[in-house]
Amino acid sequence: MARMVPFPMLETESAAERRLYEGFLEQLDEAFVVYHSVDWVLQDRDGPVQGEADFVIAHPEHGLLVLEAKGGSLSYDPATRRWTQRGREGAHQLDEDPFHQAADEMRSLVEILQARPGWERWRPSYGYAVAFPDGMYERDAHPGAPAALVIDRDDLDRLEPRVVEIMRSWRHPGRRFGAEGMEALELALGFRVEVRTPLKLS
Repeated sequence: MARMVPFPMLETESAAERRLYEGFLEQLDEAFVVYHSVDWVLQDRDGPVQGEADFVIAHPEHGLLVLEAKGGSLSYDPATRRWTQRGREGAHQLDEDPFHQAADEMRSLVEILQARPGWERWRPSYGYAVAFPDGMYERDAHPGAPAALVIDRDDLDRLEPRVVEIMRSWRHPGRRFGAEGMEALELALGFRVEVRTPLKLS
């Protein structure tokens, strides 16, 4: 059983994220730590830049996987290079390609981790993936959207082997996150923070 952060799951309107959260909790082994609905702010030359990921999956051996989840039915139009999502409330175009979104989230998170002490010592293998838990992704939408990086409905009963398979596809020999890297990630994402009040002087 994976360690989920936060636990229990915070309220969400996304049934797709809820299904994935429950699946990761039940199917991934205890070495995995899965962060749900993570956000951060990077200081850029032009000011603060906000980042967010649906899931960040961490493992001391396999490294990091940033996962973007999209529920409902989706289609891709190569003429406009736009994705359309259909659900109970109708259809709408996505603001961003989910594969590009996941890649951007990964780069943003890595930039945060690079600023942590010891980065070169515990630098992990890292990558991204996209989950379509309500449907089947049967062929690549475009060259930057390979099925090899997708978790779809068929994978929901075999999440651990599928997650490991994707993480191994991003593997760089010689890199190992380890316990030190796992702790650095936890601190970087702000899941261990104390706000202390000063001691009163007598």
